[in-house]
Amino acid sequence: MLSPLSRSSFSSFQTRWVSYAFTVQKRYFDLILEGKKTVEGRLNQKKYQKIKIGDLVSFKSSEPTDHSTFCIVREKNIYRTFKDMLEAEGLENCLPEASSIDEAISIYH
Repeated sequence: MLSPLSRSSFSSFQTRWVSYAFTVQKRYFDLILEGKKTVEGRLNQKKYQKIKIGDLVSFKSSEPTDHSTFCIVREKNIYRTFKDMLEAEGLENCLPEASSIDEAISIYH
């Protein structure tokens, strides 16, 4: 689960520097900014295995822009499949625009 930080709260935030930087499609970046997408799903491989609760993550849009947002990792849950994640976390938290779990699974793949 992610908690977005505003620029003003980021500047006064007392924690480690950004641990991870992710580039996401613009539509998902916008949903993160709006607070609608609160769960980021990533395969639990290599560097993603090192993510910890409390880490600071930077998100930027895949479209050329100088905008970014910062989120704190509030939870880290490991699931066997994307379907398991979507059922447990809720489709509306992972991919709010998807109309079904099957559609969301195809987006992740």
